[in-house]
Amino acid sequence: AHVVKNLPNGEYTIVEEQAPNGYLINKKDTKFTISDSNRNIKITIEDAPKKVVVNINKVDQETNKPLAGAVLVVRKADGTEVVRFTTSEQSYTLTDLENGTYTVEEESAPAGYIKSNEKITFTIDDEHLSHQITFVNAKEVWVPDTGSVSSVIMMVLGIAITGLGIRFIYKNGKKA
Repeated sequence: AHVVKNLPNGEYTIVEEQAPNGYLINKKDTKFTISDSNRNIKITIEDAPKKVVVNINKVDQETNKPLAGAVLVVRKADGTEVVRFTTSEQSYTLTDLENGTYTVEEESAPAGYIKSNEKITFTIDDEHLSHQITFVNAKEVWVPDTGSVSSVIMMVLGIAITGLGIRFIYKNGKKA
């Protein structure tokens, strides 16, 4: 408690400039009046605790359905790892983060999906206490290995068809 004595008569306003760690600044100004008949005043100012909530989701690009099995890492701006987790079908929730800037990135994708190279940055401060972060993964596309012999055959067929087309145009062009 703070005690202030011998204030002259008048109107006063208390403005909180800094809150204790873990609490939000009370932005409401507290006004009071000192007079000859009102000299002993008790004022209580309450600060709300910070409630930091960051939800992180992983979804399929086509269906937007949750994806389990990706490994994501959350780091502070200086690179210090905060948490590493494997996604499930529910959001992963972080609470009680300190003020600062953080990044989330994918370390490995779920089976059958392409790893995302996206790095999402978010900031926690008194104005930004909650964030909803969603990572999107695309499915891997299987491309059959045609091998070098098949490629050569396809190239020769392409050249032959092109040559026949040119010959056809040349021959039919003379008749007209």
